[in-house]
Amino acid sequence: MSLTLTDIIAFYLIPLILAISVHEWAHAAVTTWLGDDTARVRGRVTLNPVSHSDPMWTVIIPTLGLYMGGFFIAAGKPVPYNPAGWRRTLWGRPLQRKWGEFLVAGAGPASNLVQALLAAILLAVVVQGSGVGVEQAWEASHSVVREGGALVMISVLGRFIFINALLAVFNLIPVPPLDGAKVIGAFLPGNIGDKLNGMGMMGFLALIVLVFHFGHYLSLPIHGLTDGMIALALGL
Repeated sequence: MSLTLTDIIAFYLIPLILAISVHEWAHAAVTTWLGDDTARVRGRVTLNPVSHSDPMWTVIIPTLGLYMGGFFIAAGKPVPYNPAGWRRTLWGRPLQRKWGEFLVAGAGPASNLVQALLAAILLAVVVQGSGVGVEQAWEASHSVVREGGALVMISVLGRFIFINALLAVFNLIPVPPLDGAKVIGAFLPGNIGDKLNGMGMMGFLALIVLVFHFGHYLSLPIHGLTDGMIALALGL
């Protein structure tokens, strides 16, 4: 079934903007918790989508990808932070920069996993309350359903779970500028992590090649996580 512009907005863009807003808020909240007020001063410790959405990467590129029926990527505005402002201690010791980077970067994908889990719980509640059969709910959660009350809600929740799975998996790819590069950098010896995250444009080009040539392999964990969450909600 081809998607209309209304389908893309209702079933993908609105859930995507919500998921990205929480993702970026999580980055901002953690760096603020660590003692850095850069994100707070820039107005990023908020769930307001306007503060986190990028017209190109949050709206235009995902829309084009959906229209073409292929794998799409999306992102919000990067959250600014200053490691020099981190003053919090962990276990009585000063926080090492690499672990601060780990916490701030990891907060984004972690927030997407939490959102997916909450959506799965709500999906279970909707299915139980509506009396929709498990097979019908499974089909609706994996497609766009335009009519049917509870089925529409199940469809929206299914797409929301998928979008959060996509953001979690994609952002954990260990290639800069994605969160995964900073997450894995905390575990690399010496200054290898700094060198990895200092790749600049080379990292971005490597990411583009990875997505276009190996997008199929990236879709496997994304769909696996989506199916697992929905199966959990439906008691399968």
